Amino acid sequence: MLELKATRSGSYLGSGLSQLLGYLKEWPDAWTTQPSGWLIAPASSAYIAAHPSEDELWIVSSDDVAGAAVERFASMAAATAQ
Repeated sequence: MLELKATRSGSYLGSGLSQLLGYLKEWPDAWTTQPSGWLIAPASSAYIAAHPSEDELWIVSSDDVAGAAVERFASMAAATAQ
């Protein structure tokens, strides 16, 4: 699940993370596997971007989201193929 934010405000980004986590927890039956929530925002000193992982929730710069998505889905495909 993607949550897009067009702000560099730390408090607004924090609210976005809370909202995203709420979406993931409110509808557990909507997912066939454990979902990941990605908060996508402009590069900012308000956060430190995380490397794509199996974590439930993380934040990535809007400049890096395409590469992060390709990396994440390629690793998921490789794990499924094994």
